[in-house]
Amino acid sequence: QPMRSAYLTLMVDSVEEVERIYRLLSDGGEIFMKLEETFFAKRFAMLRDRFGTSWMLLYGSMGD
Repeated sequence: QPMRSAYLTLMVDSVEEVERIYRLLSDGGEIFMKLEETFFAKRFAMLRDRFGTSWMLLYGSMGD
């Protein structure tokens, strides 16, 4: 069984980069929260890749 209790968090420097990584990691995986703007980040997503690793992707805090 894949590990389900921990997420790797990846913070990136551009919207283009976070969108590229999101496409790669979500291909064949499971999306829990699609990549979108939130109250705390310009882009945020939660997903599990095809290998069972859970990810949180983050670009830019709203205070930037």
